[in-house]
Amino acid sequence: MKLFKQLIVLSFLLCVISCTKNDRDKVELSYSFEKKENKINLILHNNTNEDFLVIISKTLNFDGKHSGSEKLEENRPVNAHLVNQEQTVFSKQIDSINSSLNPSASPNDIRKLFPTAIYVKKKSTKQLEYKFNNNFVLNKEYKTSFSKMRDILNTPYNLEMLQKMLECRKDEQYKIYLDDFVIKDSIKVKF
Repeated sequence: MKLFKQLIVLSFLLCVISCTKNDRDKVELSYSFEKKENKINLILHNNTNEDFLVIISKTLNFDGKHSGSEKLEENRPVNAHLVNQEQTVFSKQIDSINSSLNPSASPNDIRKLFPTAIYVKKKSTKQLEYKFNNNFVLNKEYKTSFSKMRDILNTPYNLEMLQKMLECRKDEQYKIYLDDFVIKDSIKVKF
């Protein structure tokens, strides 16, 4: 009986250790908000042993908590746009793919609305800076959530885009990160 209890405790500990390791073996997303500069920094931490291409939005859309007594102009959308998009082979590939999949989209739409590709080497960190528009109201909290990867992959356009990104690879030089980011469900800011 004592051996049986020890096996149960040992199996429980192994389960906890393996679960803890799996959580650290992902791409984590954290952020910092700089109120004075009206910007937010997203930080991608690649804790894996592989290089990954991360597909991420160039525009973050924030919703504010509002009550029925607020004026209509206080409910304008608050957006943060990626500053200084990386000009890498990967970002140019995804822009080209988005242009080919949406021939009627303007270059400005491609530059702002469609996602970009960020290359994050193994065991490294990449910081992305987003600047807010000036539609915010002071002393109001805004938040944005990151879609779960299963929701993103349920969109035919996204699947087609990812398939074309995979076709562009040479000798499988990178993997596309298709797991959820390790982050709380939303990013919150207050001006």
